[in-house]
Amino acid sequence: MIATKKLEEIIDKCGIILKFIYLPNSVLAYYTFDSDYYIILINESIRNNERLCRTVLAEEIGHYRTTIGDITPRKYMSYRDKINVDKKELLDLRWVADFIIPTDQLLSFMKATLFDPSRGLSIISILLMIWLI
Repeated sequence: MIATKKLEEIIDKCGIILKFIYLPNSVLAYYTFDSDYYIILINESIRNNERLCRTVLAEEIGHYRTTIGDITPRKYMSYRDKINVDKKELLDLRWVADFIIPTDQLLSFMKATLFDPSRGLSIISILLMIWLI
């Protein structure tokens, strides 16, 4: 799994501005580009929850790596626009999943676990671990 420090290095390297601010409870973070600066805003309420903060930060960096244009969901959007936003979110989440747990590491772990019953993990345990990360 990727360390929070690695995410911070990416932010520094890419010149992304990271700020912790109070956002509505339903908003964990927001990524935007204002034609001069790339900005990630993280909800102050999750600052001390390292696991959640790392996951949210990785997801926002994923927007930086995969998204062109504004994909902020709007209250009144056409169905087609909602589908386009969902497709871009899925692309972002795929990038994040591969970044946090690279496919080769996941496969190595699964092979070692599946073929070594002494480890005591089942497929369901693996899926739960992936889901919780």
